[in-house]
Amino acid sequence: MVFNASKKLMRSSMALITVCLMVHGYAGQQRGMVVRPPRLYHNGVEADGDTAVVLYAPGLGGNQSNIPAHLMRKSCYSLLFPEASEDEPDQVNLHKASCGQQPDIDAFTAAFRDLLSLVTPDRKVILCGHSRGAATIVNSLPALSEQEVQRIEQVILSAPFDSLKSVVRELCKKREISTKVADFLHYWIVPLFLRQYNPHGITPIDSVSHIKNMTSLPITIIASQDDAVVPFNCTQNLFKKFRDCGCVRATLIPLETGGHNVIFKLDDRCVATALCGKNFVPLPTPIAIV
Repeated sequence: MVFNASKKLMRSSMALITVCLMVHGYAGQQRGMVVRPPRLYHNGVEADGDTAVVLYAPGLGGNQSNIPAHLMRKSCYSLLFPEASEDEPDQVNLHKASCGQQPDIDAFTAAFRDLLSLVTPDRKVILCGHSRGAATIVNSLPALSEQEVQRIEQVILSAPFDSLKSVVRELCKKREISTKVADFLHYWIVPLFLRQYNPHGITPIDSVSHIKNMTSLPITIIASQDDAVVPFNCTQNLFKKFRDCGCVRATLIPLETGGHNVIFKLDDRCVATALCGKNFVPLPTPIAIV
């Protein structure tokens, strides 16, 4: 009996460590760091003709230097989220992090509207986000006006998740940790690291239910089945929700390998497919959803 209790304690400890790693536990790097307001950056590539420009939303801690090389071939803008440092790429202030909730939504919508004011009125925008950036895009879509939505050519989401609660549960499940412990970690431990995160707040899977006038918008979801940070099931749940809500052009591209940072490892063929906009043809074959 004592042995079983020790095993449970060990599993709970492992789950806590996992969650700490999952949110990039940079706690020791935070003291005294000043974080500048979010800014919009451009890679210097000019858009030709009627080619769409890209607005890239990075993952947790990503800054203007964390743009996938494939996107650098297009006219690409990226934004700096509240927790990221402009001058120190490896410094992350988790006290400013919300993992896709209101502070990130405010930063993204402001960047999107700034971008619309910078380009010509007939120029379309491709929204592309990774992990937290992908979650932010999904959470921001309901806040956009119908006119703003019409400026979006397509949405590309890399390793998005349905909710952080679901992510923690899946990570704990893989380590045979109970749901009760997982929920304790989500509601009480995660907010100690992500200080702007509200465990009862907005989630991507709920935001999809409030998306209007976007059923024909191409939404490409790219995920690796060996992702150890955002379990594939969490991405798959979000994709199902898009389809259930009538987003008929939502497509899931599952890759067997690539890990969490799969968007940085895609080959040219897959990236060209995802970025071809109106002529979108998914490659490889989308996974069958039962």
